[in-house]
Amino acid sequence: MPLRSTLVLLLLAGCSRPDAAEARQTDAPGAIDTRLPVRHTADRTYTLVNREEPRVDTLEVAPGARALSVALTAALSIGQASWEMSDADGRVVWTGTTDTADTTVVWQTSEPRAGTWHVGVTPTDATGGVNVHWETR
Repeated sequence: MPLRSTLVLLLLAGCSRPDAAEARQTDAPGAIDTRLPVRHTADRTYTLVNREEPRVDTLEVAPGARALSVALTAALSIGQASWEMSDADGRVVWTGTTDTADTTVVWQTSEPRAGTWHVGVTPTDATGGVNVHWETR
């Protein structure tokens, strides 16, 4: 497990309480109720080198998960990157594009459907990298 995800897991696990209320959907980063116990985290980093084929990342959301948070961090030296996330039913729930050197965007829901979720990142004449961080509670 990468050090970064281990550190995040340890910090969040130390703050959790099993008697917490439901998480709330919000656009504010970090707004999922951190009192919910962390169930799973995953960090994956992809290098983009003037490629235009999408990089696809997946996460299996277990039945009973009460919250899902996905953070994308793009560090581009040139070009742009677009992303599209679909839920376990294949519905697109989040899209965006960035062309800045350092961008972090967060998507959250308090009602994740169990199953396989996908995030596809498509670079356009881009050089740099993108990190996808998943967290379920």
